[in-house]
Amino acid sequence: MPGFRAHLLFGAITFAGVLSVCAHHIHEPWSIAIGCAATLFGALLPDCDTRSKGRQLMHTITVPLLIVLCMYQAYFLACLLLVFNITTHCVPHRGPTHTLWFPFVYLAIVGLYAYHRGLPVHTMGWVVTCFFVGYGSHIILDRYAR
Repeated sequence: MPGFRAHLLFGAITFAGVLSVCAHHIHEPWSIAIGCAATLFGALLPDCDTRSKGRQLMHTITVPLLIVLCMYQAYFLACLLLVFNITTHCVPHRGPTHTLWFPFVYLAIVGLYAYHRGLPVHTMGWVVTCFFVGYGSHIILDRYAR
């Protein structure tokens, strides 16, 4: 099975492909950084249900993200992130986090929150697209690299 480095590499390659197709729609340089971060996050997310370096990296990212969310008074997202982290300790490996419905449910909740907070739809669309590219790259790599 591919390790977290392979998932990050494949996620980065798929992000480069998406970026080459969507480059004419990106007007702010920070959008590239956010898109890349969302893709790499999506590429690691399915393996957060197992003890791995990928999971350790996810937990390392979670703590500063929780601090930032609380600084911006995004308590709902902070709670959602905590619930997600607790959930990953309760599910079996290759369980719900390796399905396609899992990110849809989670991103639907986050998307509704972002919409009600007034975040631009095109920015959320870009982040969600990049996240799904990374998530899909993980599922594809696990499926075909046995």
